[in-house]
Amino acid sequence: RRTSKVLLVSRISCGGADEWDCGNGSLMRIAPVIFYLQRNAQADILKTVSTISSLTHAHQRCIMCCYIYVVLGLQLLNNPGQDKTELFKKTMTLLAADVKEKFAPDETGLLARLYDIENFINLSRDEIKSSGYVIDTLEASLWCFLTTDNFKDCILKAVNLGDDAMCKIREELLHPIDKHTKSLITDNIKLLLDYCERFYDRQFETRENVNLDI
Repeated sequence: RRTSKVLLVSRISCGGADEWDCGNGSLMRIAPVIFYLQRNAQADILKTVSTISSLTHAHQRCIMCCYIYVVLGLQLLNNPGQDKTELFKKTMTLLAADVKEKFAPDETGLLARLYDIENFINLSRDEIKSSGYVIDTLEASLWCFLTTDNFKDCILKAVNLGDDAMCKIREELLHPIDKHTKSLITDNIKLLLDYCERFYDRQFETRENVNLDI
């Protein structure tokens, strides 16, 4: 029993805690927590989010972004039918003060653009970055959500933010076919699948040997 407790603590804290570990992995996997917290209203939101994020991403920046994402998600679930822009304006005003109490100033300042939803949704496509950095991913996901009114357009907007294999495939499909089209499309599909495999493998790189069985 004592051994099990030691392993549990190690697993919870096995995520990278360096600033260079601020990728978007835990943010991409945090959505199910929203439904858990909706059904378990007594649970501490920050503690729950921190525990889940820290399995792979323990830096406060990642936890902060996950926390904001989860709180906004809960507001959407708990206020069906409300205008999402108005709801986010109200929620972010409260969240701005909330995160400043819970996280360090040098971290909360990185999300300054989100504190003003009105200006945020009016940012141009070129002002939204698409990368693996957790801040960029949070901003990009919320911007796509707030500037579209249906699932299809939101997903397409998110895909088109990137200068990656998916965008290159789409560009090829939109252009007239020539002798290079087939090879360029297949090469980019291969590249996309290689990145998927790399993403899967990376989930285990920051874990200690004792945690490789998770």
